[in-house]
Amino acid sequence: MSCPYDAFFCVSPNYKRLQKFFRDFEVDYESIALMVVKAKKIPEPWIISVDRTQ
Repeated sequence: MSCPYDAFFCVSPNYKRLQKFFRDFEVDYESIALMVVKAKKIPEPWIISVDRTQ
């Protein structure tokens, strides 16, 4: 891929292809969270931290 600008600002065609592929999928965040908790074996009680930094 040739890029007329700095490589930092170029977007890979593969990245664009993945974006198009996943555009029609809904993400079930609860299932993903449970999968991560089980995979990492995080014990209860869980503490939720919310960062609203912009």
